[in-house]
Amino acid sequence: MRVLKDGDADYLNQTGSFYLAGGVCRVLKDGTDLNQTGSFYLAARPYAEKNGAFIQGVLTTFSEADALTRSQREQSIALLAKTMGLPAPVIASYLDHRPPTTIKPLSAEVAALQQQTADLFYENRLVPKTGEVDIRQRIWQPTQLEGKQL
Repeated sequence: MRVLKDGDADYLNQTGSFYLAGGVCRVLKDGTDLNQTGSFYLAARPYAEKNGAFIQGVLTTFSEADALTRSQREQSIALLAKTMGLPAPVIASYLDHRPPTTIKPLSAEVAALQQQTADLFYENRLVPKTGEVDIRQRIWQPTQLEGKQL
């Protein structure tokens, strides 16, 4: 077992994609069959409730940027390759293996999957002993879009 030092994770991620794109290795397992709960952003509830319109604008901008990456694929590959210093085939492989990222409120299905994870953490004493976590109470929904807009 090797302990990763600063920068090692970036190197492993970059070289892994590099070797995959070069045909030197192949994907054995990619996680598509896992009960994935997706990515999500964290914010303090008072901040989210006070700045809902701004947060929604940021999330919409992220979704639009991702859509642009897909609709202008070649330009995106060229820009990312230049910016990151990686060969274009590595960037193309990354984009090929990355699902579209449309940011939207968490669905009931995703909340249920997150609840399963929280329950597992609680059962294994990975969360405080103060009691079980109810994920639905922790999810902010953009129902009241207060604050400044983006």
